[in-house]
Amino acid sequence: MGSLFDYIDKGLLTEDRPDRTRGLDLILGRVSTNENELPIHAERPTWVVASNPERLIKKFVFDDIRQKKAFLASLLDYQEEIKHHALIIVDSAGVEVETYTHNVDMVTELDKELAQFCDELYEDVKYYFLVGDKENE
Repeated sequence: MGSLFDYIDKGLLTEDRPDRTRGLDLILGRVSTNENELPIHAERPTWVVASNPERLIKKFVFDDIRQKKAFLASLLDYQEEIKHHALIIVDSAGVEVETYTHNVDMVTELDKELAQFCDELYEDVKYYFLVGDKENE
């Protein structure tokens, strides 16, 4: 197994895996419209649609710092590729991502794609370290 950054550089963390569901239904089927569902910094198992302006918000919680670093590195690279940037809040518990299209003050397809990327990347990072840690036991 190569290093995590080798996998990131080769784009392997976002390739198809048999245990992953694909498509925008991943986002749309898991979106809640109740922004008061959870406290703002609690782990959010679904994307929450907040208002004023309309935006998607989700908190990702990691088991260790390696996962958080890998997630952030890939997310930052992806944002540069698509030229669309989310608000990213990093704290000791995890990473919160908030995205909307600023010039229209609402969620667009680009935001949904970024949200889908975040979900898939999160699964990949957790999977990579789970498999890698088991191989090292």
